[in-house]
Amino acid sequence: MVELATYRMMGYIFANVCIVLSVLEAAKCLTKIGNGYDLVPSVELLLAILCIVFSLVLIIGIKRANVSCVKSNRAFLIFLNTIAIIFTVMEYIYTMLVYRRIDKGWITLIIAVVLFIVIFLLELWILNGVLRYVESKQKVEIATIVTEDTLTV
Repeated sequence: MVELATYRMMGYIFANVCIVLSVLEAAKCLTKIGNGYDLVPSVELLLAILCIVFSLVLIIGIKRANVSCVKSNRAFLIFLNTIAIIFTVMEYIYTMLVYRRIDKGWITLIIAVVLFIVIFLLELWILNGVLRYVESKQKVEIATIVTEDTLTV
């Protein structure tokens, strides 16, 4: 069992890694958009910007012990990973059909989907731990406030 304070640190690391990777993804998308009009890089840019925003929301949620910030980040994470899995499956199936590499394509597709699911479960484990940390921190703060009120009366 991991201590709750460790989840706080993993949450900060997770949010910062998401910010760095999203900035790199946004830069990559901007170069693709600069070369010509394409819908996919525009959507990827939008998702990268949303990922930066929700990572900042997670950091604020951890610092201020705000459960709704952490829960909103978790909901966005579920949405983002679902979109990523669906997009990856569609892209692999399209590639298999166009290039007629069906024999090797299924193995690659299964490996990619399993890898996505493993990464998603790791992210979800970290966020659920951060959520437990924030909820426990709120309970301690409420107990402190109640104790202070009873002492002053």
